[in-house]
Amino acid sequence: MIAYGFSEYGGPDTEYLLDIPVAEPGSGQILVAVHAAGVNPADWKVRAGNRKDTVQITLPAVLGREVSGTVVSTGAGVAEFSVGDHVFGATASGHGGYAQYTVLNASSTAHKPEAVSWAAAATLPVAAGTAYDALHRLAVGTGDSILVLGAGGGVGSAVLQLARADGIDVLAVASAGKREWIESLGAEFFASGLDFVDSISRPVDGIVDLVGGETLRAAATAVTAGVAVVSVA
Repeated sequence: MIAYGFSEYGGPDTEYLLDIPVAEPGSGQILVAVHAAGVNPADWKVRAGNRKDTVQITLPAVLGREVSGTVVSTGAGVAEFSVGDHVFGATASGHGGYAQYTVLNASSTAHKPEAVSWAAAATLPVAAGTAYDALHRLAVGTGDSILVLGAGGGVGSAVLQLARADGIDVLAVASAGKREWIESLGAEFFASGLDFVDSISRPVDGIVDLVGGETLRAAATAVTAGVAVVSVA
C-alpha cells in the first residue's frame, strides 16, 4: 500500500511516500480501508522526536493518529465489528493514519453514523476524545458552569458542544475572530487577553485549559479557591 511518513526523526525533509505491506490485524484489532485521516499537531511532534517517551514507533513510520474508513478484516476476539462496517477511531500503536489501510484497536473504534461525513468522523477521536476526557475529569453536570480557555480550536469547540449538550453553561475565551462561531455553539464569549478575567462576573465550577502560561495563571487566580482545573497545555 501507499502511505506517507518519515524515515528518521527531524523536520519536514524527513517525510516521503512509503510503499509498505498491508498489516494484519491482531487480537482485538481491525484492518480498515482509510477514507479520511485526521491531521493533528501531535503528528509533527512525533516526527520531530518530541514524543519518544510516550509514542513507540519503528522507522520508517507512518504519520497520523485517527481515521475513518471501512472494515476490511477483523482479528481474533472482535465481535462488535464486521467486514464492510463504516467506522472511525484512533490508530493502534505502531500504525499511522496517512495510508490506504491501517489497523485500529476495536476498543478505540466506533461505528460511523450515516449522517456524519468521512472527513468529519476522522477528526473526532483526538480532539473530541480529548474534550470528552477533560469534561469527564472535571465531573461537572447539568446546571454547572465551566470556563474554557482557547475555546475556538478543535478541542475547545468540541468541549463547548459536549458541555452544552449536557446542560452545562460555558464561558468561552478565544480570539475576537472566533466570536460568531463560539456564540453559535451556545457559549458566552470573552475575548482573549489577560484582562478577560475582569469581564467574568460569575463563579464557575471548573476550568478546561487549552492554552497554558499566563492565560491559565490569570484564570486560576480569578476563580474561587478549590475549583478544579484540567489542562491539556
